[in-house]
Amino acid sequence: MTRKQWIGLLIGFFGLIPILITSSPAEALIGEITIFSWPELAVLISVVTHSYSWIVMRKLIRDKSYSPMMVNGISMTSGGFMMLITAFFFEGFFPVTEIVPFFGWLALTIIIGNIICYNLYGYLLKYYTTTFLSFAGFLGPLFAAFYGWIFLGEKIGWYFFLSSSIVFVGLYLFYQDELDTTKEYDIIP
Repeated sequence: MTRKQWIGLLIGFFGLIPILITSSPAEALIGEITIFSWPELAVLISVVTHSYSWIVMRKLIRDKSYSPMMVNGISMTSGGFMMLITAFFFEGFFPVTEIVPFFGWLALTIIIGNIICYNLYGYLLKYYTTTFLSFAGFLGPLFAAFYGWIFLGEKIGWYFFLSSSIVFVGLYLFYQDELDTTKEYDIIP
């Protein structure tokens, strides 16, 4: 990574701080460790492990020549089984009372999230660096807050817009340098 990419990455990382240091009464009920609540720590761990998974996925696709759909299918199926086991232990057994709407929403989630979006990410790994796509994963918490605002009527404050702006500046700097680097070394086919 170049110096400009490191600067962009650090700017993007520090852009998440305004969202992370604010807390709500609901977070205080769940518990906090210093300035981070348990849900915020879970999101941070999720972003880090998700970013690492793209590094592994890119190696499998580019170095080992596996199909993005195959890698995605195996990872989604095994991840789904692990989540089913985790849900059983932490949430117990709750039978679905309305089967048709449940399976309709489940099918929609699988088609959009697992089939379309993750295969698109796998395809993008052929053309963009793992670091850039992992860095784009920093947008996940911002989009979660944005969708909460749109669909659930949750309130977002000035810190959301500040964080979004800073993360986008970091992504822009990183990507501009990546474009220069790929032109220089002719990495993208």
